[in-house]
Formats: sequence, C-alpha cells, structure tokens
Amino acid sequence: DGNYAEKAMDSGFGVKNERKKEKKGGKVNLAFFPEGGNAVVGIASRIGFKAWGAKGEDLQITGAVYNSSGNSVSFLSTYHQGMGFFELLPETTSYKVIVEHEGKQYDFNFSDILPAGYVMRINDTNEESYQIEISKSPVPPRDTIAVSVSCRGTVYAVEAMRLADAPYVFRLPKSRLPAGCIQFTLYDKKGNILAERLSFNTRPLTYYRLSAQTEKQAYVPLKKVNMSLSLNDSIGNPVESSFSLSVRDAGTEIYTSYQDNILTDLLLSSDIKGYVANPMQYFEKDDRATRMKLDLLMMVQGWCRYDWQTMADVSPFRVKHYIEQA
Repeated sequence: DGNYAEKAMDSGFGVKNERKKEKKGGKVNLAFFPEGGNAVVGIASRIGFKAWGAKGEDLQITGAVYNSSGNSVSFLSTYHQGMGFFELLPETTSYKVIVEHEGKQYDFNFSDILPAGYVMRINDTNEESYQIEISKSPVPPRDTIAVSVSCRGTVYAVEAMRLADAPYVFRLPKSRLPAGCIQFTLYDKKGNILAERLSFNTRPLTYYRLSAQTEKQAYVPLKKVNMSLSLNDSIGNPVESSFSLSVRDAGTEIYTSYQDNILTDLLLSSDIKGYVANPMQYFEKDDRATRMKLDLLMMVQGWCRYDWQTMADVSPFRVKHYIEQA
C-alpha cells in the first residue's frame, strides 16, 4: 500500500528528474559504410548504405551519386530492409548523393574519402570459399602487410604479401573456418589497421529437425501433458542429443519481429551492432540471395574497428575502471 499520486523523484540537491529530449531524425536518413573501413581515391570500392526514417523504420530509396562536376557516377537502390550498396571509383574526396523516397528528393554528402590508402574486398558469393582482394593506391610505399582471419578471438589463417600496383587476390576455403562472424583484418608490421571487414560463414552449420507430438490439441489448466519429441538430421536419420525445454502460453504470447534462438544470438546478433529484425531469416536457406542479404548485413551493421595497436602493444592500454577487490 502507498500513495503513488506524486511520481516526481526530484532530489534534495536540486537535481531535477527530467528525461532528455530525444533528437529527432529527418524524414529520410542515410549512412554510408565503405567496405573495409574507408573509400580511397583511385581504387574501386563497394559502399554499403542504410536508409531509415524519423522513427528508425527501414526505407526503400533509389538515387544516384554525383561528382563535383554534377555528373552521375553511380546508382543506388535499397536491396533488403533499407540496406544496399553501390560501386564507386572515387576521383575526388567528396560526392553528392541524391535519393528519392515517396516522390520527394533528398540530398546527402558522401565525403571523408582518403586521398591514399588500402581497400580490402571480400567476395562471399561462392559456397565453398572466400575471395579476398587487396588493393593500394600508388602513394603508400611498398611494404609487407598481412591479412589476419579470426573468429571469436582465435586466429585461423594469416596471409602475408608485398603489394605492387596490381591487386593481390587469394582464396580461403570456408571449411577451414568455424561458423559465425569471420573477421578479416589488414595491418602492417607496426600493427596499424589498414582495412577491416566482417563476414558470416554459414558453411559448417548443420541443422536438425525437431518435431513434437501431443495427445490433444488443447488442455485444461493443470492437466498433465504427454509429449513425444523426435530429432532427425537433414536426411531423416534419428539423432541422439540433450536439450532444454521452455513452455509458454500461446494465448498470451506477444509476437515481435525479433525471432531469435541460440544460433542467431550467439553467432550473429552478439557480434554486430544494432537491432537485427528476424535474424533467423538469414539461415533458412543457403542460396545466393540469402548469402547476399547476410553479407550486406555484415557490411552495414558489422562495420567496425578493432584496436590491434593495443593488442600488439604498439599503444599502451590504460585501465579506466579497475576490477573490484571486494
């Protein structure tokens, strides 16, 4: 029991209990994600993008990229849930992007293009292997660089090279890598990150089919439920395993678009940023279209940086919060 008419919780120190006003976005918002981290002048790049509305909803847009002379140099269109990519050979460090949504046009600037640097492209369309392509502009001196391929903190492959003017291309079998987010990191001898990219490896994943049968379709409260479960592999052979069981009331179940499970939570959603709508959609099929959608998700929400300088002791690690001793 209590009096809850007064809900204010102002302190006696003059601190007001006020909620910060949210900064509203525009009707159309657009963010760019150059593959590998940065777009570089003179090197062909794939530029991922994400379009969303004022409330964070996914938008369908079409548009074009224009150079400083006003000429269109590339076209873009959303492919899946507000995401897409376009090809661009940067000639300057700034471009204008004009997109159309519901009959209206919106202007955006695509800038922060490096005048010199490295670009790493990952081709995930092949079922059996990755194709990794490394390119550099003429300005950086020729030096030994390497690509580290890791998953959940474990390094599974390293490829060292000395780049010339021509791109360096190599393949990596997916069977050598575990299932999950694969991190491709390009760095030099000093530990400086030159490019980075996430990709998801679905090749080793195996699925079992679980079916359940009950005696009745509906039960009264507190009635005993007898259930038989069968687990079979992809070709129908029975499989012995252990599992956990969760029982919920279908009548009070609240449907959300976030249909996750152990696979999507541990291998996908935990390794990338942001909300992933219906993550299981990326694992229902292993065809080219599904791999393209999953790879696009990696380019956009998996766009990240990893502090190799600290891990390699190039830059010092400063503790902000020490472990509690009690």
